[in-house]
Amino acid sequence: MFKLRGVFFPNLSFFHACIERREFDIIVANGTEVVVVEVKTTLVPKDVSVFLKTLRDFRSYFPRYRSETIYGAMAYLASENEAHFLAEEEGLFLIRATGDSASLINRKDFKPKFFS
Repeated sequence: MFKLRGVFFPNLSFFHACIERREFDIIVANGTEVVVVEVKTTLVPKDVSVFLKTLRDFRSYFPRYRSETIYGAMAYLASENEAHFLAEEEGLFLIRATGDSASLINRKDFKPKFFS
């Protein structure tokens, strides 16, 4: 899914983690890059701001990724108050779930932000 956007996971590892009251829904790593995915049924603007803070703190929870490039993604079924536009403006990948599949829906000229 991310390969088309320049992030490739040939040897994929992923997991879910809860640490110190922080939940990380999906963490996908390939040895040089990590995508942290927040999953929401309905995405609202507050979800975006909370997730951005989580991404900024990510390395403190997972120091093993200190030298890897960290990207963020928000996966959702529905979006309210144009929250998906806000997420994309903040440099997050957008994953839209439909039925039993999902796809990246960012604009073609989208450039993901990396978080440190």
